[in-house]
Amino acid sequence: KVFFLMMLMSVFHFIFFSNPLSLVMSFFFALISVSAIIASMNMMLGMILFLVYVGGTMVIVLYCVMLTPLHEISLRYNSIFPIFFAYAYNQIFFTVYNPGYASSISEIYFHPEIIFLIGSILFLVMLAVVEVVDFSKGALRCDQKN
Repeated sequence: KVFFLMMLMSVFHFIFFSNPLSLVMSFFFALISVSAIIASMNMMLGMILFLVYVGGTMVIVLYCVMLTPLHEISLRYNSIFPIFFAYAYNQIFFTVYNPGYASSISEIYFHPEIIFLIGSILFLVMLAVVEVVDFSKGALRCDQKN
């Protein structure tokens, strides 16, 4: 229930944010909520989704930082605080009321075929990105207009 509310709050932030970096941060919290909901059903699948989401979000943040000039980045901390508060409340709630939640890491088993599948998918994505990027034009930077 808390994960669902946190996800809804992150989705509603898409309406108010205009900065790409703020949008990515809101998107990141929505993805964390989705992976936490799935992890409550299947721990291994939730962990895999979380790792893939974190990797993808890091790439998105990298591109946003490279393309957004520094003077346009402005964060409103009063709109970010409820997300952090909901996440902290959720962590405290689950560790206090579910004593087995803190020791649930033992449920994660080693599955080499899943790790190989994720590695193969990430390798194919990396090859696709290299194919799309045109290195003859130099590094990916925003145009400086004087």
